Amino acid sequence: PDQQQQQQQQQASSSSLLLKSGVVPLTAREAMENPSHLRVALAPMLGLHDSSAMAKILDNNDYYLTPDFALKLLLVHERLRVGAPVILCGGTGVGKSELLRIYAEILNSRPDAIPSFEHELREKFIKHILCAPSSNKKAPSHPCFKDYFVVVPHTPAPTTTTTAQNNSNVVDAQTSPTLPLPPPPPPTPPPPSYEGLKLEVLFNKKEKKVNGKNEIFGVPKNLDELFKLIEEMCHLCDHATLDNMMQHAAKWMHDLLQNFKLLRPSTFITSVLDPNNGSGGRPRNVPEMFALLRDASKLQPASVFHKILMHEGYTGAQLHDQIRSIIDEGTLLREKVPDLKIVVFVDETNTSTILGMLKEIFIDRSIDGVPLPSWILWVGAINPNLPGSRKDKAELKIAGSKDQFNNYQPEFLVNALPPSMHEYILDFSQLTKEQEEVYLTRVLKEKRTGSEQHKEALLKGILLSQRFVAEARIPRVHVSIRDIMRALTFDSFFLEKEGANILVKRRARNNEHEWQALIMSLAICYYFRLPTNFNDPSIANSKERNLRLEYGNMIDSQVIVESPYTFNKLVTSELVALYNHALIPAGIAGTASLMENIFCAVACQQARIPLIITGP
Repeated sequence: PDQQQQQQQQQASSSSLLLKSGVVPLTAREAMENPSHLRVALAPMLGLHDSSAMAKILDNNDYYLTPDFALKLLLVHERLRVGAPVILCGGTGVGKSELLRIYAEILNSRPDAIPSFEHELREKFIKHILCAPSSNKKAPSHPCFKDYFVVVPHTPAPTTTTTAQNNSNVVDAQTSPTLPLPPPPPPTPPPPSYEGLKLEVLFNKKEKKVNGKNEIFGVPKNLDELFKLIEEMCHLCDHATLDNMMQHAAKWMHDLLQNFKLLRPSTFITSVLDPNNGSGGRPRNVPEMFALLRDASKLQPASVFHKILMHEGYTGAQLHDQIRSIIDEGTLLREKVPDLKIVVFVDETNTSTILGMLKEIFIDRSIDGVPLPSWILWVGAINPNLPGSRKDKAELKIAGSKDQFNNYQPEFLVNALPPSMHEYILDFSQLTKEQEEVYLTRVLKEKRTGSEQHKEALLKGILLSQRFVAEARIPRVHVSIRDIMRALTFDSFFLEKEGANILVKRRARNNEHEWQALIMSLAICYYFRLPTNFNDPSIANSKERNLRLEYGNMIDSQVIVESPYTFNKLVTSELVALYNHALIPAGIAGTASLMENIFCAVACQQARIPLIITGP
């Protein structure tokens, strides 16, 4: 009990110290259940004072932050912060590249990096045009915009008549009884006063209950809605107001580029803002003004993340040229943003034959003896150089069959790193079952299509499929996060898109279409990659397996138990149905392989997913 009490006191003391330093202690369960809490806890550790900046970066990149990826982000940050290079070691598709891309944006996250175009357009363009400058944005700049504002009701002042006025009227009436009094002039109406813009002009009204009462609040309109508003304003304007609007569009664009220095103006924007373009550096007409505003909304910041992809044929001269280009571009950017950091990611580092040059870059921070800028942070990525790969093949030559020896291929064709680079390796590891489950659960929280029952079946089906393919040990076949995302993309495609009707006949009875979507998504991403007759080449005298039959039985018994279909039966029927609707030239045999290739080719084309078909 004393020891337990002492541990609790230490934990309380540690938590108190963390809170004082601005770090929020968080358990893995809390991080999974509340992704926003994970962002809030991680942001100050990465140097961000505002967690909303991290949320914006993650949302812009559709990046799903899990506790595992958060820890890896922190480890990379801590190493680079002290000036040490990082070499990530892990299999293909485990998230190395995307994590570093996100890190580069976080590293340079700043108010002057990426604007919110909706905010800039709403607050600094539309409001400037609608509101009179002297009214504190409460009154219209021109009467044509008055309907966009809330008018303060006018209460007329009570009329009072003095005693002297009453006596005067009596005297006048007595002295000139025959002359009628002229009617009093109508009172001059006071100018309208305004409370400000109506809520629905720039925001969509929403209702929510607060303390049992319905409260109205506004959700900012999106870009398309804001552009429709500007178009409506143009129809209301007179010529002078329209001219002012076009002048302000040019000023707004100038200010945007000045305030957000990493933005790269397009050729069109540069030409419109050119003072020598014949219109004084402003749009010539309304269509050109709209084109300028729409072009601005698509601007992207200059890249602070560069990827160099190594391979066996990559030469030293190519590396020189690419690094020189990165340095030149970074130097120009740092003239605008002096404290800018650039992350250079050397992917597939150990496939290269110029490891000596890479060692100089990572360890000595120079290239051919010339020092490299300190504002470039170097990160490498390597596939694991399994130390037993060549040894395994040598042992097969002695103990295994001739076919096993000839067919054996190492998992990754890589070279050994120089010893001085070993201490900078950070093990990124392969995806474990637990990591896959955490990641997929996090992604499915955001998935809006399909019933809850469907999401549960999808979660189980993908996780089982990932483990089945990984444990089958098929040479050169690896599962990764990419497979998870492809399966989810196909599932949404089959559930939602019109193009899916070409492939599967949608059944609406008892959620049958959801089972269709699930089964065909798993088939494309996993089932069609499996061989029917498989011998593990790394195991002597291994028993031949029909992996497709095993996979179908697994899905039937563990995933689609409540489905009216069996896996193999539905897959076969959908392949045959599409093949029968295709115009196949005479003399072509409808083999299973042909049907699979046709189905996958059409599905990938319709779902916009790349496909490579390999074979003799």
